[in-house]
Amino acid sequence: MKHIIWKMVIFLGITSVFAEEIINCKGDETLNDELSNRPWSKELMAGVYVNQANTSDNWAAGQSDMWSWVARSRGKTQYEDHQWIWFWMVDLEYGQSKANQDPMVKFTDKILTETVGARKITDEFNYYLGLKFESQFASGFGSYINRQGDTITAGKISDFWNPAFLTQSAGLGFSPSAQFSQRIGFALKETWARADRRAFADNPSTNTIEKFRIEPGLELITDGNYEFNNTVKWNTT
Repeated sequence: MKHIIWKMVIFLGITSVFAEEIINCKGDETLNDELSNRPWSKELMAGVYVNQANTSDNWAAGQSDMWSWVARSRGKTQYEDHQWIWFWMVDLEYGQSKANQDPMVKFTDKILTETVGARKITDEFNYYLGLKFESQFASGFGSYINRQGDTITAGKISDFWNPAFLTQSAGLGFSPSAQFSQRIGFALKETWARADRRAFADNPSTNTIEKFRIEPGLELITDGNYEFNNTVKWNTT
């Protein structure tokens, strides 16, 4: 429980930092006009969502009562001038659900942060270096299939930094507008594990159990966003 508390403190701390920046940037029209000429931009989207569903005993599956909640926060700060582009993004999500008399279970859990720095070649093309980290807040329970294809039934099967994914990348970027960007490049994905290393990080072809695994590959990432008004924005990656 203590681990979840301090991770949620980090969650709220990051959110408040972005929120403070957004408030500072949303003062009045004069301030907004002044900031529009500066190279920095910041944004934050955050919310807590609750859903409840109830079916009567007329349904074939019988009566049921289900509800869930999820907290989401996504923030991004970016610097861009005539020569350089740099951004840092944080995407956090945690949610639980409950069905009938079953205990509360986790159904979504995400920590994702990414930073990319790019040097412009032209107004639309650039070459970039990127670093991305992915993990989760709380423990996951259930079963999994190991690399040999065997189904392993266990209690706790995942946790913070177990596994964790660190991706380093470099390549070519294309950004024709503020609403669309795409990048393609070479990537190295590192898979780390504090425990359960045989399931997440081990190379079965060796006699030792590795703490991490490195896999080379290619990445193709497309970002799109469109702001309908001051409160509604569509975003996809």
